[in-house]
Amino acid sequence: MKKPHSMDIEPHQILNQAELFLIAAQRLRTEEPTNKGTFVLQSGVCAALSIELFFKYLIFLSTKSLADIKTHKLDVLFNKITPPHRQAIMENITSIIPEDQFNYILKKSSNAFISLRYIYECDEIYNPTWLHKIADLLNNECQRISKKSNEETGDST
Repeated sequence: MKKPHSMDIEPHQILNQAELFLIAAQRLRTEEPTNKGTFVLQSGVCAALSIELFFKYLIFLSTKSLADIKTHKLDVLFNKITPPHRQAIMENITSIIPEDQFNYILKKSSNAFISLRYIYECDEIYNPTWLHKIADLLNNECQRISKKSNEETGDST
């Protein structure tokens, strides 16, 4: 399968994937436990990946390049988002959590997508609750940005 070039990718494709992983996270979170346990960690993996993809969507909107977003580290990606988008995110985030606590959570869970997948190798325990809350807020903000962008360009995707 041929790898896509940045020019072949539309921002909405990244946003759609972020939304789908968020939906998967939400469904896993509410799934009944099995005899092997709950799906809390698995929902955290999906929530962390959705956050990563929401960040990558915002970066791609301004750069139109995949070169700068080849990482899973949430704090690194967040710092690559343009200041206006970062400010809009922070305005929403600080409605539920103080900025210093968000920064702490972002740094502590920077590798959550990788670490939660290999929890048996991980020496840190993550609480996916904040990942879900942050992913929900990012979804709302990215939807707002997408809608505004579509209105400006006349695009309906």
